[in-house]
Amino acid sequence: MDINNLLQWFLGEGLPYFVLIIVLLAGLFVFIFITTLFPTLRTIIAFAYLNSLISVLTRKTTSKEFLENLSDSRDMTELIQKLREVNINIELSEDPAEIENALVEHFTNNLRLIEKYSPEISKPFVDAFMKVLLVEELIKAIRSVLRGFSPDITILRDVSPKIAKHIENVKDFHSLRAKLIELGIALPEDPVEAERTLMVEAIEKLKESSRLVDESISNAVLEFVLHYKDFNNILLILRGKALGLDSTYIESLTLGEGMYLNKWLLHRLSESGSLDEIMTELQGTPYGQELRGISTTKKERDLSLIEAAITRAFFKTIIGLEHKYSLTVGPLLRYLLSCRLELRNLRLMVYGIAEKLPRDRLMQLAIYG
Repeated sequence: MDINNLLQWFLGEGLPYFVLIIVLLAGLFVFIFITTLFPTLRTIIAFAYLNSLISVLTRKTTSKEFLENLSDSRDMTELIQKLREVNINIELSEDPAEIENALVEHFTNNLRLIEKYSPEISKPFVDAFMKVLLVEELIKAIRSVLRGFSPDITILRDVSPKIAKHIENVKDFHSLRAKLIELGIALPEDPVEAERTLMVEAIEKLKESSRLVDESISNAVLEFVLHYKDFNNILLILRGKALGLDSTYIESLTLGEGMYLNKWLLHRLSESGSLDEIMTELQGTPYGQELRGISTTKKERDLSLIEAAITRAFFKTIIGLEHKYSLTVGPLLRYLLSCRLELRNLRLMVYGIAEKLPRDRLMQLAIYG
């Protein structure tokens, strides 16, 4: 068939078949387009309102510039005025405890807002993260009683009033453990292992949530969990080393492999002979850069500064996840963490300014990203 006959066939008797082929191809293209992109579009739409809400809630409280400005406050009045400029509206007071209570209320109100407007496809993760917050407060309670203080239930009172009321008057770890057992929270007799037990259960819940959320965000949630494991493994090893625990015992307390800390590196960190060696081993990870400015001389070395640097590095990895999953669950991952860090920063500034701590010291302990 020559070209003239072929054109005649298309334009004549072959036209209906040609149109049919075009329609079928177009339909196939539309089908592939919809089935490929619809799950992504569905997820973006599901998070649209929540992400808009998060964009309205301030990020300034975890920015270095804002915290530097806050640390320059001369007194509580000036500090509160600066907080009001970023829509943290609390009553004027010179009492740090009153200001702290108002900040905790602001913190819990924001968390409840996020819980309320989180899409159903992310609910398992949000619920698991709330349990992480509870566990972190219980670990703080353990450390408080070990130092001879009553548990700090300032946050726990809002996160879990029942637990807060039950443990508020305990004076030692034995009493705290007994009270928690009465509430169905079983803990080992050793306080270090008790902390690990709480953290393992919290991380398992987080990991389980990565399987329970919608498939479209499961990888993002799992990445968050792996970063969280790295972060807690480092803190655990640092604390174990500072307490003089045996390296084999320290390694047995670790929480398993994370995003960057595999079994081999966890072993190397646990076997390190000093805090300096741990910081050196971490230079090849995202935590290395934040640690480079920490003093390595024994006289000036401060574990609290090392932990703050580790926390800043962890926060920056989660900000990276926010950018990676910016249209879906990323902002939620970042905000849940930054909300917690915001409260930590503001409590630090309130008591630091009240006690006239140097600005440099406050910024060394602050967490920003």
